[in-house]
Amino acid sequence: MKIVSIYRMNPEAFAAGPRPELHEQMGQLIAELIASGELVDTGGIIPEGLLTRVRLNGNGSFAVTDGPFTET
Repeated sequence: MKIVSIYRMNPEAFAAGPRPELHEQMGQLIAELIASGELVDTGGIIPEGLLTRVRLNGNGSFAVTDGPFTET
């Protein structure tokens, strides 16, 4: 099984960068996951305006939207 984990921050906090303790904790977590063979890859994603969003609706179906805005 593969899982994508996305950590989302507000733009002001993102511009300031991670706090040193968060950076250290993430480094430890990544090292553990690599050692166990659970982590396949790390990396950034494309800008939000180019994304396709997939959301699980309350009725169990999926909604797919190209980019951050609702289809017109």
